[in-house]
Amino acid sequence: MSGVTPDAAAIVLAGGAARRFGGDKLRADLRGEPLLAHAVRRMVEVTAEVHVVTSRDDPLPTLPADLGVDFIRDVVEYEGPLRATARGLAFVERSWSIVVGGDMPELQPAVMTTLLRLAEERDAGAA
Repeated sequence: MSGVTPDAAAIVLAGGAARRFGGDKLRADLRGEPLLAHAVRRMVEVTAEVHVVTSRDDPLPTLPADLGVDFIRDVVEYEGPLRATARGLAFVERSWSIVVGGDMPELQPAVMTTLLRLAEERDAGAA
């Protein structure tokens, strides 16, 4: 049931301080790629537009070129996921958005697609 939802965008949050992890967890290697690349790759499978919201001053993460995502710098450092989501939404050109954390490597495209379809039917969705 997965597949690209043409009228949906993904916002991948990748600008947290990762204080508990003790370093930049999104750059940590998982199966040969940065942790962030796994969440982004899943969203590329689901949506026609993918934005990665990063912190204002940190270096941009290195992702495989085939992912073709748009990086958005947050305006205010470490103000939390709601502010980062609002920043990402300002760049969305689709009717629907799905917001995920960059530290979610096991996202299931079929589940994300189902959530988007349910949201379209009911005007909103959350999980």
